[in-house]
Amino acid sequence: MTHPRQTEPYIVMTMYNEDDSLLTRTIQGVMKNTAYLCNYDRSKTWGKDGWKKVFVHIVSDSRRKIDSRTLGIVAAIGTHQGGIVTMVVDGRPVAARIYEYTT
Repeated sequence: MTHPRQTEPYIVMTMYNEDDSLLTRTIQGVMKNTAYLCNYDRSKTWGKDGWKKVFVHIVSDSRRKIDSRTLGIVAAIGTHQGGIVTMVVDGRPVAARIYEYTT
């Protein structure tokens, strides 16, 4: 029997037209904070495998306004697949896209 993934912090990073350095600095900050929490070896919540509880959600408010280098970073971490993006489905414009990547 598998147990559902336990999520402790749910982090939402929003972006619109920020450049690549802002996104990478934010991701780096999330990683540093997660590593810091994982150093709590006496915690029932955190500790060695505490990073598995962190859920990061990246929201881009506009696919058309996203900086090309930022889009490259999002693709490099596996959360964007440019080759399959379509703007119209069944004759109607696409309003939202959801990509998921687990590491």
